[in-house]
Amino acid sequence: MLRPDVKKKMTVDLDLLFQFVSWLSERSSKIERLGLIQLAIGFKKNLIEETDFDIEALNTNMLRRAFKEQYSYKSS
Repeated sequence: MLRPDVKKKMTVDLDLLFQFVSWLSERSSKIERLGLIQLAIGFKKNLIEETDFDIEALNTNMLRRAFKEQYSYKSS
């Protein structure tokens, strides 16, 4: 369970992270080659998915079905 304001705060923090790595990348080609911008984008996407309980419920149901199917095949 998430507190109601967590996603909003998380999004603000992740946007600040993106702005910071963008700023760094604009000032240094070495930093740019590290791929921090892509890393920050991927991190934000994954974190948002991990806190989306609709997606988590769907994944849990798919996993439950997979275990049920595998168990029923072994019992046959």
